[in-house]
Amino acid sequence: MLDLPERSYSVVMKVWSLAPLRRARGISLEQIAQRLKLRVAILKAIEDGNFDELPGGIYNISYLRQFAREIGADENLLVRLYEQRSFGSGGVVEHQNTAQPARTAPTREEIAAAAYALWQQRGCPEGTADEDWREAERQLKRRWL
Repeated sequence: MLDLPERSYSVVMKVWSLAPLRRARGISLEQIAQRLKLRVAILKAIEDGNFDELPGGIYNISYLRQFAREIGADENLLVRLYEQRSFGSGGVVEHQNTAQPARTAPTREEIAAAAYALWQQRGCPEGTADEDWREAERQLKRRWL
């Protein structure tokens, strides 16, 4: 568990600066904001360690994790720094990374939607459901590779 005195927090944020890490990856705050659908001001506050400028509530942890993933930072460390800064050592809550494992194949719903689109493109012919399904599945699997 991370337990930092107040002045150590600012030292950690200066040493473990997110801006150089982001710049080294060649990503602007505007690009990240567009991808994550967040305001640049929120990302700038995270990057500078000004967590009191975040909107608050349950979204802050998500914002921190998303930003860390975008720039290749340690998301768990960033969340712990946020918790230490926001709640002090008594209020730190351990968060589990709940990210879903990467999928390796399309879902049945995706295949069904693609098969329906193929069927419509072909003029809605009778009796082609199996053929449309197989073709949709083949096309989608190609995209996953």
